[in-house]
Order: sequence, then C-alpha cells, then structure tokens
Amino acid sequence: MAILPCFGIFCSLIFLFSMKASLAADTMTTASFIRDGEKLTSSSQRFELGFFSPGKSKSRYLGIWFRRVPDTVVWVANRDRPISGRNAVLTISNNGNLVLLSQTNGTIWSTNVSSDVKNPVAQLRDDGNLVIRDNSSDSTAESYLWQSFDHPSDTLLQDMKLGWDFKSGLERLLSSWQSAEDPSPGRYTYGLDIHVLPKMCTFNGSVKFTCSGQWDGTGFVSALSYTNFIYKQFMTENKDEFVYWYEAYNRPSIMTLKLNPSGFVTRQIWDENSNKWDELFSVPDQYCGKYGYCGANTICSLDQTPMCECLEGFKLKSQVNQTRPIKCERSHSSECTRGTQFKKLDNVKAPDFINVSLNQSMNLEQCAAECLKNCTCKAYANSNVTEGSGCLMWYGDLLDSRRPIRNFTGQSVYLQVPTSESGNKKLLWILVVLVLPLVLLPSFYIFCRRRRKCKEKETENTETNQDLLAFDINMGITTRTNEFGEVNGDGKDKGKDSWLPLFSLASVAAATENFSMQCKLGEGGFGPVYKGRLFNGQEVAVKRLSSQSGQGLKEFKNEMMLIAELQHRNLVRILGCCVEQGEKILILEYMPNKSLDVYLFGM
Repeated sequence: MAILPCFGIFCSLIFLFSMKASLAADTMTTASFIRDGEKLTSSSQRFELGFFSPGKSKSRYLGIWFRRVPDTVVWVANRDRPISGRNAVLTISNNGNLVLLSQTNGTIWSTNVSSDVKNPVAQLRDDGNLVIRDNSSDSTAESYLWQSFDHPSDTLLQDMKLGWDFKSGLERLLSSWQSAEDPSPGRYTYGLDIHVLPKMCTFNGSVKFTCSGQWDGTGFVSALSYTNFIYKQFMTENKDEFVYWYEAYNRPSIMTLKLNPSGFVTRQIWDENSNKWDELFSVPDQYCGKYGYCGANTICSLDQTPMCECLEGFKLKSQVNQTRPIKCERSHSSECTRGTQFKKLDNVKAPDFINVSLNQSMNLEQCAAECLKNCTCKAYANSNVTEGSGCLMWYGDLLDSRRPIRNFTGQSVYLQVPTSESGNKKLLWILVVLVLPLVLLPSFYIFCRRRRKCKEKETENTETNQDLLAFDINMGITTRTNEFGEVNGDGKDKGKDSWLPLFSLASVAAATENFSMQCKLGEGGFGPVYKGRLFNGQEVAVKRLSSQSGQGLKEFKNEMMLIAELQHRNLVRILGCCVEQGEKILILEYMPNKSLDVYLFGM
C-alpha cells in the first residue's frame, strides 16, 4: 500500500514535466495553452512567441520576436485590441482556430479559419512563421490552414512574401505601428505595386509617399546596388500569385525590412560581435526620394543646386515665387507641328507609370520609332532594364523622376523634345566649332592688316605732322645758298657758304593752312606773303613767288643769298626756303609791328 503514494507522486512529476516540455516546444495542440509569461520557441531557438508590453506601455500583446533580440518584435496578433492585465491565454480550438482569451473581455483575437480539420496544431517555425496545420496522417505537410506570414505587421522577414495571392484575393502589406509604444496600424503601408510593372511603394493612407523603380530581374531600379552581395531578391508572377521576397546569402543571419511609424523603410542586419543593428539603408531620403517631390515634368537631383529642375523640353511656368513643387510647362505649345527627336537621360529613376503603354515584344529602336510617330509620346525606355528589351512609352505628365546618388542604381530614359532644343543645339555647336575658325581667321587677318596700315598711316601722319607743324630749322634739310649761284671757271664759289633749311612744299602748305586767305598778310611785286607758325609757337612769314611776278629764279636766288648773308636787328632773318614743284618760297622771320618803312616814313 505504501507503493501507491509514491506512484502517485511519480505520475504527477511526469505530468508536470510533460506539461513544461510541451510549453517549451514549438508546437501547441488543442490540449495545451500559453499563459502570460509562457512562450513558444522555434526548434532552432531563433524565434519566440509570447506576451509583451512595448516600451513604457502597460498594455499586453501577443507577438513574435527574435530570441537573441527580444525587444525587436516582428509580428503582433492583437494590434487593435490590447490586453489589460496579465490574465490572457492563447489556445487552439477544436475547429483549428487560434484564440486569444481574456478573463474580463472574452475573445480578444482569433484566426477565424473555416475548415474541417481533424487534428489541428499550431507551430512556430524557424523562419518566424506561426502556422496552423492539420496534424492528421492524411493531410498534406505543406498545406497550412492559416499562417502569420499572410498577415504581416511592420516587418518583412526572410521568405516572407509581399504581394497578391490570386486564389484567396489576399494582398500582403506591411503596416507601420502608430508609435514605438503602440503597435496598432499606423498611417503608412508598404507593398508591391503591380500596375504596369512591379515596384515597391509606401503609401500614406491612399497617397503615395515613395516608390522604387521597376523590377529589373534582380532588384529594383534606384535601389542600392551593393546589397545584392548580402541578400538575394525574388519576384514570382503566375496565375496563382504575384509576390516579392528575399533571402540572405548567410542564412543564419538576422535580417529585417521594417516600416517605421514615420513611413521610412529600413533594412537592417544584426551584428553578432557588437550586439546591435547595422542599417543597410533607409528610404526615402528627406527630399528627392519622396514621391513627386519636385512636381510634374521635373527631375530631382539631391547632389545639385537647385535640386529641382524642369526636364528637357519643359520650362518654368513662372520665374518668380518658385517654391517646391515647381511648375513646368512645355517649351513649345506647337510641338506636334515641329520636328522632334530624343534627349537621353542616363542613370535616372524613370517616371511613375501614369498614362503609359507597355509592349514587351519591342526592342529599343522599335520603341523609339513608335514614340516618334506620336507627338503626345513624352518619353520611352526599356521595360526590361537587365536584358535591354521591351518598350515603355509615357503620354501624360512625367512624375517622380530623380537621379540616384552614391551606390543607387538607375536606367536610361529618352525624352521626346523639339529639334531646336536638342538636335539643333547639337548641330549649332558643331556648326559653331567648324565655321567660327573660318570666320575668325580671315577677320583677324583683315583686322591685323588694317591695324598695321593704320599704324603705318599714323606713323606717316605723325612724321608728316612733325614736319608740317614743327617747322623748325632743326627739322629741315640744310643746303648751301651758293648751290643756287654760279661757279667760277676755276671751280671756286663766288660767295661764301651759308647753310639754310630746305622744307618740303607740303610742310609749308600745312604751316599756312594751304596758303589760305586767313593767313595772308599782303602781296608785293615778289608775290603774296603768308603768316605761319612754328612748333614752338614762333610765328613766321612765308613769301611765295607768284607765277605772275616779273622776278625769276635769278632774282629769287639773289634775294635769298642777300638776306642770308646780311644779319641785322633791323632786318628780317631768313629761316629757310622751299624749291619744289616749281614753287619758290622763302620762310622769313615774322615782324609783328609792321615793316621798317612805316616807322621811317609814316606810311
């Protein structure tokens, strides 16, 4: 009889041990439950499921987190209905539903599965997916009655899919928390936009907040390029689903894609050495990454000033009070009647797919020809960036174009612009480069030649003016007065030498203003007498032998020699002479107080 109490104690210990073992396992059956403080742990000890309170909040929630990083919650069951107190319990019903119960509020949350199931079990998998499956022998191993991956919170885990399940009509989206202490759905959602071509977009309510470029076969255009060495991305499109997911090359690594309450999508990886998260990227940036930041028909460049510019073929609608978003309009309203061609934009994120056409069978040349036929076609590009095939054509406003920076990828887009803005400009520059030397060289030669002639003329005029205006005996050409006399038979001169300046007729004419009447002093039997002026300001008398005069060369010579040889203060002094072109001219000292006979005889 003493054996019975011992046997009872042993059975109790076995029951308690089995209860504890079942709670520590990754599976829960209809015969078990989880209370606040207890957990389900995946088989590889990677994930845990249990109750938690975010931040300083006192409310309780059922969630899943990384076992190594318990404060990083990746999924929440009762986001809209927090639990007050610690009296909740999670169980699985006989009809295959997970049910979260509270002693005060009854059913807090349920999976609401409608199915005929014999032996339902709930399991926390090593990828973080909480699933309900039929554990009976005749069920399919990979067939789930329900899974948490179909109902994401704010975090995308590896192998977790975003996109559409066409069989059930379910769209999988990330939705942000309201705040760090409130996991209820916030303003932002993030998912796969499959309109025209697949791309990832974040929405603020129903308004686009940011969008990537289209899927290029290995990733999204305008995404970081070096991340392809850290994880691999996948896109599946068939009759059953259109989905996106990713896998890390280092499978045991802890990696997440998280949508935070501010709408920013952050990809991070856990650093085991420093025990902290390393951020790979966060989008969008504060400016160009935001959807349509600069406005329609613009391009945003984060590393340029100004960041917002009109696309080629467009101009600012107004030059004053231009605030973001700027307003750009066509440079030419009649582009349909003008010649057009294409301007290539390299390494850009293509405009959003608004009012576009898609033809997957065309190549780039065929796409250009098709777009050129229609003046309402604003731009074209390859739809398959990796293979360089397919045709995308835009017909409406071009929105959300930007130039990626640093390690972000881009593609080529071809804008249809009036010829005058692209081809003509290029042709103009070619013509300028070719024609300008042909115009400048002859012009430069003519200019230099004229300048040289002007300098020569200026020099000649300067020399002439110096000869004309200086009118000084030091500038003249000296000659001896006896050169005009006769020579004795023995070769000796009759008179002694007297040196006189010999001036040109042009210099004499300049000094007398071309023998003007204003300079004429009088006229005698010899001829008219004119007043002239030396360079130093000294006035002179110019005596010109008239052709009507009875005096000849002999009388001219005699007078010149006589005056030159006689020097007296009461007699005029000869300064020079001119015998050129038949002219016989004497340059004499000017007597301002009239002649001597006026004073002697009162005449």
